[in-house]
Amino acid sequence: MARYMSLFENDFDEVISRQPADEIERLRLFFYFIADRYAQSAVEDQNIYTLASAYSDIVFRTEGIDGIIYLSVQYHHDGISYALKPSVLDGNKITLNGVAKLFI
Repeated sequence: MARYMSLFENDFDEVISRQPADEIERLRLFFYFIADRYAQSAVEDQNIYTLASAYSDIVFRTEGIDGIIYLSVQYHHDGISYALKPSVLDGNKITLNGVAKLFI
């Protein structure tokens, strides 16, 4: 997970640095906790899915947030997955240029 977090560390630091100084470490711990839950398989423990799903619902109700990026559990953290609001595609904020199927 550290490799994944390092991809977005500068952006993450920029966002949380806008918060009160006494809250920054708690926010960092919270987001590492959430990232860890997204990175776990929910096949054996539905509570993991419930927590990630509830957090996603809250995030997607937040104005200005269009998606969540998280580690690909299916591909053993060797990829990144995206959860996007339908409006991202409907509003042409992003376009699909191609599709590939990977056999492992």
